[in-house]
Amino acid sequence: MSIRKVLIPVVAGLMISPALMAADLAGNSTARTVSNEFLGTAAAADIVAGDVLAVALGAEYAIGDIITLAFSGGALDGATVPTSVTVAAGALNGITLGLLSATADEAIYRVTDVDATGVTNTTVGVLADFAAADDLEFGAREIDAAGGVTVSFSAATDTGIPLDTGGGDLRSLEFIAAEDEYDVTVTIAFDQTVDVEQDREAFVAGDDDEGETTLVDLVFAAGQTAFVDQDIVWTGDFGWIIDDDDATAGIQPIAGVVTIAGCASIVVTATTISATCPAGAVSLILDPSVNLDALGDLVILPATAYSVTVTVNFTGFGGATGTVSFTLAGGEWVLNGFQALIPYMPYGTTISQVIYLANRGTQSGDVTVDWIDQNGNTGSLGVVAVLGATRTLSLGNIIRDALPATQRGSGRLALTVTANVPAADVQINSQYNVSGNRAFTLHEDNRP
Repeated sequence: MSIRKVLIPVVAGLMISPALMAADLAGNSTARTVSNEFLGTAAAADIVAGDVLAVALGAEYAIGDIITLAFSGGALDGATVPTSVTVAAGALNGITLGLLSATADEAIYRVTDVDATGVTNTTVGVLADFAAADDLEFGAREIDAAGGVTVSFSAATDTGIPLDTGGGDLRSLEFIAAEDEYDVTVTIAFDQTVDVEQDREAFVAGDDDEGETTLVDLVFAAGQTAFVDQDIVWTGDFGWIIDDDDATAGIQPIAGVVTIAGCASIVVTATTISATCPAGAVSLILDPSVNLDALGDLVILPATAYSVTVTVNFTGFGGATGTVSFTLAGGEWVLNGFQALIPYMPYGTTISQVIYLANRGTQSGDVTVDWIDQNGNTGSLGVVAVLGATRTLSLGNIIRDALPATQRGSGRLALTVTANVPAADVQINSQYNVSGNRAFTLHEDNRP
């Protein structure tokens, strides 16, 4: 029996709950989460299956009424949409929906029959099961491009008047959520202080320093990658690490200077330390206290900032390989002495330099100078002078005379000047003269 409308329930005294007078898609459907990294490995034909999609109707439906399920992202395979949905009469009336059309963006159904033999003679509260788990299929690449799939419910009478408009947020659901599977954090940052009172050969406290990263692989019920390994690269100034094997490429540290437990393929250069590691937390421990040269002496430690790049390697659809990278600040080593960077200082036969350090403190200390020129050449002049207590020191001629001939004759240099005295006690003044014309140069320093 088909009917157009029922106004009065057949059971005397039974009222329809206001809570049922609203369409509810979200409360009866199940969202599914897939990995962004997994989606990134998809080929053109790869698909992701949706979960349960059902709607509790919140109005009286009649033959000819239209129900539309709209899907964002243009990812739906219309061929997987069920051609009909039937709910048998029971406590509520029965209803049959026939598929009118299905595209990548929507599925449109028409009410083809209402069975008014339900005990309460109403379609309010009827649960229409549009799809069971894994019935609906979506293009993985399209999901990746759209960032997920949201499904929304709407209805209208056969004459186009909006129907079943209640429900608010319950009328839609993020049906397929695309989320990042991997996350990396720096759980321990390098944080030592290089001590000028120990000639910058040791830390103020302790013998070593540790930097740790932690990789988290979120577990989704479906649609995730298979972790392979992680490649970690720490970047900083590692030029202080002594090479214990000149015959082998790269730097071969003395045992105990560089420790990365549980990892393989450890490679050390003057600017990077890299390793291939399993999942989870990975720790790099640097111990300068055992970094002794051929004479048994320690070497000068730099003030330097560290960064760390973690590249996660995994497999996704059909074993396809993929990667995702994270670059994070990894901490720093600071100096408790004075250090200044002069970013530009020219040299030549008609150019003279005026560089002064003024020390207002009661401690004296060595002054070292490092340089880099306009062509990327670098060098260290080592200790060039001693900055006395409560003294000024002229460094212009000292630095010029210590430079290699090429840089002294036509260099355009950046200079790093370090004094092994408290940073708060020292000020720097830097200028240059070109044929009698004086110019001041800006500088950066760590004076508090």
